[in-house]
Amino acid sequence: MAQSVEQVLQKIRFIEQDIELHKSILVSIPKDQEGEMEKVIGKIKQMKDRVQELKGSIAEIDPEVHAHILQLEEGTRKFQEVIKSRELRQVITLDQAGECRVDLVDGRQFECLVKAMDEKGNWTALTLDGEVLEFGVEEIMEL
Repeated sequence: MAQSVEQVLQKIRFIEQDIELHKSILVSIPKDQEGEMEKVIGKIKQMKDRVQELKGSIAEIDPEVHAHILQLEEGTRKFQEVIKSRELRQVITLDQAGECRVDLVDGRQFECLVKAMDEKGNWTALTLDGEVLEFGVEEIMEL
């Protein structure tokens, strides 16, 4: 990945962290201070607009990386949608565990960013390519 793309991604991460901080600030503002709430909401909107602007600059710098980012974002939304109605027993993320893989009894392996096991032992995984895969308990190699 080009150094300039790395710099843009780092800026995006910092802004997203700042957005989360401002969301925390927003919920702590007393309800009778509407003016202060509006200022914080305005700041959050500005930061979100800046993130979109920076993402657009990635498309100019490296269209392939931009397409991959969009694919991961869409996969993340789909993953969240799939698991939100399930009772989860376990969630493992790549950054948390250092490794995230689904091993199937047929010998196939899928590297993932996150995987979640539901109450029945079925797994849902978000792959490194942004694909959402679901596996039945009978397909999974026991640990």
